[in-house]
Amino acid sequence: YVEGYFLTEARLAAFAWTALVAVGLVTILLLVAGRLRFARVVDGNVVAALALAWTWAVVDTDAIVANYNVDAVLADPSSIGRLDGYHLMRLEPGALPAIDRLLERFPCRRGAKDMREWRARTITALVEREVGARDWSLNHWRVRRAAIDLMRYHGLPGHDDSHAVNCE
Repeated sequence: YVEGYFLTEARLAAFAWTALVAVGLVTILLLVAGRLRFARVVDGNVVAALALAWTWAVVDTDAIVANYNVDAVLADPSSIGRLDGYHLMRLEPGALPAIDRLLERFPCRRGAKDMREWRARTITALVEREVGARDWSLNHWRVRRAAIDLMRYHGLPGHDDSHAVNCE
């Protein structure tokens, strides 16, 4: 299903939820078989749920989705028509590196101009935004550092002609 319709945040969350349910079922089967006591089943399920929540909080799921989808298109260029570029742009800024790879390989695809404009606005907003303690997250910090590095080495996107693409 994912191969045909690409990966989305909802499909990734469904996979994680399915894995958590599978852990619960295995612990219940071990309880029924007499291999575990009830307290251990509860402990195991709580640990699994906390591990999933912690992992979800630390991992940049939007980057995973974007990288998976772009890698699939780069592996099979004929699937470029099925890729939803506007979905990629709705992801968090963690999708920037994947979008850069897509634009490098397909600079004139349908929607590429919109992606380049979104990329320039996103990088500029990331660099200029002041982040308070309530807004801070590890993923946003990593993406902001990457955006600052992009601007440091390549200049402000959209303000020079070195990255101009002629698609005519």
